[in-house]
Amino acid sequence: MDYHTSGLQLPCPEHVRNVEDNRLWKRVLVERHGAGCGDWSTGWTRDSHGCGLWKGIMLGWNDFSAQVKFKVGRGNRVRLWHDRWCGDVPLKESFPALYACASNKSATISEVLVRENGRVDWQVTFLRNFNDWELDNVASFLGLLQNHCPSRVVEDGLWWSLKNSGIFDVRSRYSSFRESPSLIFPWKCIWRTKAPRRACFFVWTAAWQKILTCENLRKRGYSITSWCCMCCCNGETVEHLLLHCHVAGALWNWIFQAFGISWVMSGTVADLLHSWWNGLGRHSSDIWNFVQLA
Repeated sequence: MDYHTSGLQLPCPEHVRNVEDNRLWKRVLVERHGAGCGDWSTGWTRDSHGCGLWKGIMLGWNDFSAQVKFKVGRGNRVRLWHDRWCGDVPLKESFPALYACASNKSATISEVLVRENGRVDWQVTFLRNFNDWELDNVASFLGLLQNHCPSRVVEDGLWWSLKNSGIFDVRSRYSSFRESPSLIFPWKCIWRTKAPRRACFFVWTAAWQKILTCENLRKRGYSITSWCCMCCCNGETVEHLLLHCHVAGALWNWIFQAFGISWVMSGTVADLLHSWWNGLGRHSSDIWNFVQLA
């Protein structure tokens, strides 16, 4: 059964930059792995073994594409039911009952959209007629299509949903990986000191609980006994290894005695960095700020 709507042209969607299809790196990857649906990505690597670079990159494609929306122009590269182009979820998830009855579940928008004499018709086909109680759902579906009707015959494009501009950048992607911290990260205590960069990087990693202690290695699936390499008495967590181990504690006590102060050790590396910064005053703490990283 055919269902279609018609209507006048709607305001054109925002302009979206298109990626050049003739770049050498893309041609090489497509030649090696084939092209995915719509040519937005390569095909999936089907090697039975190995851990190649592109194979590893493609493992993150589903998570990456969840942040991508489609801007429809011609519609020949955007799938009607499967791609996010008229809402936050694909139409197959918004209208599962209609999707189950669709005669062509993999149809692109250009296959169901007819432009003629300035008018636009949606011609979506289904396998059966609908019952009376299903007509409201059908009307909502057709109304949604009409409200997102493309008015310009331009190339389809991608819209990066994590940026207001719609243009991808690494910073927005990196931020999506991070959980919102319970307190402001003490970046000044790390990157504004005069310590060597490798020392700063190590402390930055420790503050995020990512250094390779026994506990973190066990979380990654390694079968290893969590045993402190310095005191051989407790589990090797980040806080124990760097702050609370009695071997590390002896070093901290020596530092505090050298400065002539008493100090209660913080519970975490991040808390220590927060409380340490400019602890001797704003104009007298250059060496003090350096010590925690040394």
